[in-house]
Amino acid sequence: MKRVICAVGMATALLAVAVPAMAQTAGAPAPSANAPSVNIGYLGGFVGVGAVQNVNTVAGGEVGIRVFHGLDVIAEAGWAKDGITRRRTDLTATLATLLQNSTGKPASSTIIAPVYFGMGGLRYVFDTPIGIHPYVLGEVGRASVEYKPRFSVNGTDVTDSLATYGVTLGGDLVNKEVRTAYGGGVGLLYARGMFYVDASLRLLSIKTDSQNTSLTRAHVGLGLRF
Repeated sequence: MKRVICAVGMATALLAVAVPAMAQTAGAPAPSANAPSVNIGYLGGFVGVGAVQNVNTVAGGEVGIRVFHGLDVIAEAGWAKDGITRRRTDLTATLATLLQNSTGKPASSTIIAPVYFGMGGLRYVFDTPIGIHPYVLGEVGRASVEYKPRFSVNGTDVTDSLATYGVTLGGDLVNKEVRTAYGGGVGLLYARGMFYVDASLRLLSIKTDSQNTSLTRAHVGLGLRF
């Protein structure tokens, strides 16, 4: 959690750096005093960090269409390098201990779970006259989580030959789940001319078997508004 808090701080710092840089962009028209965050819609990408059990990279893209004053219909697609949960990490470590006890040799394990997601929902933007707009959002969609464990004995990878040690991995460790996901978050965007910078904190909850995968994301986005 401390690392996620640090990530939020980094995202805010990046926004603080990007805002004045955009304000000085040559040829960018200044918005009027009461300009909305978007008139028709927006399109952009984002990059940052996420965490379930381990802090890792996240990236993706987002598009939105204004349907009412401050209300956008949005869609996003993204990727996280690792969405492994503590339960599955502990289960993998337990199997490594069994390997070590049965062979009498040092054994170790690692496991990662790449996440891909596609979400749709609503975003409400609080338009202000100063170009910085806070917002809240809610989403629902689908996400895939693929578990990729590796085991070694005495420094040699034995993942593909575990059966010779009497070990069979279950579906909770070697599986690809595609499940319903829910999301929400808050953020700040700075709009200048046709461009925007977005710093946000979002939560993605994936209904994976045995234990939900809850991915906290802190990222910065950049895009076009129109």
